[in-house]
Amino acid sequence: MPRRPVILMDFEEAFNSFSGIPLSVVNDALCLFHADADLILWYHNEKKTLKILDWMDEFFNEEQRSRIRLLPSRPPNFVMWIAQIFPRLSLEKTSCDFVYSRLFPHLPIKDKPVTLLRIDDPFGDQASFWQNFIEDFRKGIGVKNSLARSLRTKGMSKLTPTNTIKVFNSNWTLNLWNSIYRNVSARDLVIYPPVQFSIDDFFSKSKEITNNPSKRPYFVFIGGQRQRKDPLSIINLWASDLKKHNFDLVLIGDIPEHLMTENLRQAIFKGRFFILKNLSRNELRNTLESSAGVVFNSKGEGFGNPIAEAIYLKQNLICNDLEVFREVAGEYALYFQSGQSTQALRLLSDLSKSKQKRKSVKEAPNNYTISEAIERWQFIHNP
Repeated sequence: MPRRPVILMDFEEAFNSFSGIPLSVVNDALCLFHADADLILWYHNEKKTLKILDWMDEFFNEEQRSRIRLLPSRPPNFVMWIAQIFPRLSLEKTSCDFVYSRLFPHLPIKDKPVTLLRIDDPFGDQASFWQNFIEDFRKGIGVKNSLARSLRTKGMSKLTPTNTIKVFNSNWTLNLWNSIYRNVSARDLVIYPPVQFSIDDFFSKSKEITNNPSKRPYFVFIGGQRQRKDPLSIINLWASDLKKHNFDLVLIGDIPEHLMTENLRQAIFKGRFFILKNLSRNELRNTLESSAGVVFNSKGEGFGNPIAEAIYLKQNLICNDLEVFREVAGEYALYFQSGQSTQALRLLSDLSKSKQKRKSVKEAPNNYTISEAIERWQFIHNP
């Protein structure tokens, strides 16, 4: 029987913001393990060990757990960034076939194994620390971030096909990356991140039922008012004339108090707008499946997990017309032009009057399942 490949995973970031929905590195770990690899989980803080063990107990049996080694010897991030400049000063004495990273183009591991660099978003092409620092200073961001961005950009530009396989989350990300760095090779590939509901179904069919947030048809916005998600541009327009609309809205996430208009506060008071936080995966799934559809208005993504989730659950999907969303959703979404909130509300109004899901949504394939991702990760046996 051929030897399994051994993969050392930079696991430090995996549970830093764990809130019931594992981050992509955790889901990739599941895929790699079930693609018949052995894993070494490399992290810095030993306090995370119990949480990682709990995660392992949830998904693996005793024999499988014996194929996963915990290695709490990873340096803290600031040392890891220094190691990008002087990698020979900090060699981890661990033998492996591959190292997996989302942050660091060069991990300080002996024997120079191949790096599996998981790329969710291109990082930009500004390698000058001073340029980054000036830009970040204007935005109120610290020196540490400026240095990290500069080192990362320099490291990304020097990647070679001999020691790196880049794994992109979409063809859009791959193409944008190549336009910046010009170092995409035939070894690099696209592996879509599996949606969490698929992972739950892969291991268990259990499902709890919760109460619907609204008696009317309602649409769900995924992602609070932060960064580029921008649900409020549509929600505020809807709240400005509630009587005109026969559907309610639900937000999964949060909205800063000072951004709420008086009309939106009235919508909350009247039971027309709901803000749901800290949902379990089962509660989130039930909320989505009971809705009239999912709305996603992000101004830019490398993939778009809420879109893939809606397709997996075969829900009506409404999103703004971005190239990457066309790749992920194709014909299974209804599109509105970015910034055209009136057009978006018109689509929601039409869908709310229909008692059936759109035919194309019913026929949508499950391209974003863990089974599909496991199959794509099989390349590790013949890189």
